[in-house]
Amino acid sequence: MESQVEVCQKARKLTRLYRHSQSEVSVRIIDFPQEESQLIRQSAELLVEAFKQHWPKAWPTMQDALETVHESFAENRLCRVALDDGGGVLGWIGGIESYDGKVWELHPLAVSPRAQGRGIGRMLVEDLEAQVAARGGLTLWLGSDDEDGMTSLGGIDMYPNPLEHLAKIKNLRGHPYGFYQKLGFVITGVMPDANGFGKPDIYLAKRVAQSKESTKNHAAFKLRVNDEIEIRMYEESDAETVFALVDRNREHLREWLIWVDATNSQEVTLQHIRDFERHYENKVALSAGIWLKGELAGAIGVVGYHWHNRVMEIGYWLSASQQGKGIMTKAVSAMIDNAFNNLGLNRVEIHCASGNTRSRAIPERLNFKQDGVMREAGLVNGQFVDKVIYSMLASEWKTYNQS
Repeated sequence: MESQVEVCQKARKLTRLYRHSQSEVSVRIIDFPQEESQLIRQSAELLVEAFKQHWPKAWPTMQDALETVHESFAENRLCRVALDDGGGVLGWIGGIESYDGKVWELHPLAVSPRAQGRGIGRMLVEDLEAQVAARGGLTLWLGSDDEDGMTSLGGIDMYPNPLEHLAKIKNLRGHPYGFYQKLGFVITGVMPDANGFGKPDIYLAKRVAQSKESTKNHAAFKLRVNDEIEIRMYEESDAETVFALVDRNREHLREWLIWVDATNSQEVTLQHIRDFERHYENKVALSAGIWLKGELAGAIGVVGYHWHNRVMEIGYWLSASQQGKGIMTKAVSAMIDNAFNNLGLNRVEIHCASGNTRSRAIPERLNFKQDGVMREAGLVNGQFVDKVIYSMLASEWKTYNQS
């Protein structure tokens, strides 16, 4: 049973798993530790190695690359690094503030050749989007050069009408702009001859957060379960209601949930709700209330989306007075339907403490498969607990519903 605050914590850490060659590797994305000289050198080596094929003039020497890494530590910068289990650098990304913080430039993005094709670049970009949004930024943009004819814009005279050529752009040989388009970026412009005749710089941008006014009008997540039950994202006006339910269930929830004691005021709850809104807008997590006949009965959400692998993990909790009525089973079932039918996901996971029999009953009742047990994977009330991993595949869910 995962909490709403755990959803926040996992989204902040953005710790992901990727699968490659039938193995599972942990990827940790953190603020770049500026005092770690070994990581700085590894990151500089990545710049030289990753760009030497198509943009060798970008960082021709280690000294050039080292200067870029150190520049990324400046006050108006963001610098994040992806590390493997052994602390090795898989990739890193930088952000440069402009327009009084409303707009940030993505520069640079480098992924180790040994880790390319495994979703590391996507993770770093999504993490930077969340970091920019958390600082009040609205737009993330970047320039992507074409120095060797990878697009239809390379090697031509774009004047007198550059926009006409831009409107007909074609990706001829795997130019990176295609990667960014898959992440939701759009082409916003071009600078002809930026790097010499016929060598343009292509500009892309993405809105990473809504203005306060547009957020008010933004359709929050709602999912009708049946005539009595609705899953709906919290609004700021729900802070008093949410805190009151947690406060009434403090002893009941404390047994398995680590966030209960820290949720000690309506103000703290309000901040959590604002965090939930931002995580939903950035497509990294979801936290919502379970409303029974209009009254809050519990919570359900997505602890994390892993879009590259089309996987998500569900977490939930229910008020003590509402247990034993089938509410959570129906709510989880509706979330699974939405994941497979509307989001196009392939796998839904539920992680439960091994001793939490009520929480484990939900996936078992819905015919989930038990994949295994992670030993002492959670720390609750000062004690390490094992976590049981359950999963459901889209094909299995279809068969289960038909039967």
